[in-house]
Amino acid sequence: MAYTDVKNFKTLVMLVHTCTRGRVLLYSMLCAWSLLACITPAKANMSASQKTEQAVNFIEKHGTAMALIMGDNGMSKKEKRTRLKAILEKSLNLKIMTRAIVGQYWRKMSEQQRERYSSSSRQWIVLFSANLLSSMESASFEIISANLVGNDVKVETSIKKTLDEPPLPIGWRVRFNKKEQPLLIDMYIKGLSMISAQRSEATAVVTEKGIDSLLDIIEKRLIKIKKEFNKG
Repeated sequence: MAYTDVKNFKTLVMLVHTCTRGRVLLYSMLCAWSLLACITPAKANMSASQKTEQAVNFIEKHGTAMALIMGDNGMSKKEKRTRLKAILEKSLNLKIMTRAIVGQYWRKMSEQQRERYSSSSRQWIVLFSANLLSSMESASFEIISANLVGNDVKVETSIKKTLDEPPLPIGWRVRFNKKEQPLLIDMYIKGLSMISAQRSEATAVVTEKGIDSLLDIIEKRLIKIKKEFNKG
């Protein structure tokens, strides 16, 4: 489920459709979109066309760099993950992403809980994303489209290894910070929002077991993914 390894990412898709807590999951996904739309919006100084152009350039730059790493057969898995991690750390807006995952529960956390959550979840997001991308072994990256979503820009891309293989659609949601710098706030694999999937699981855990249980789960998953990240 959420906060696990790359192989369990598909489980998140099934979770959204089959979980008996369907109403909770649907509500949490809608809340995730709402939170992403209102947390730290950028100043409206740029025109829509400028935003779109800069977002596309941002994704093209980082996406091409990541695709080259993913498709390098002479590079070990560990080296790929390490290089992808470096790119992701510079391109992700982890503050917005982590806050969107827990939503209303952030206000209910103590300062100590917030520190635990922020530290572990930010590390987990970066390592999870690096592991996920390193498993794709891509050699081709292409921009398909870009559209405004509120104050953000969603850029659709495709990644594939060879001409004979069907492309994997990956979407990137870009938001401009107060300095009007583009940063990623969400990633979509085959249309599934990573933030919405994580929020669904977080909501279910907190509803049933409380905030401390969620923090324990994230910290345990972080230990596990660190071990996987460091494998050759």
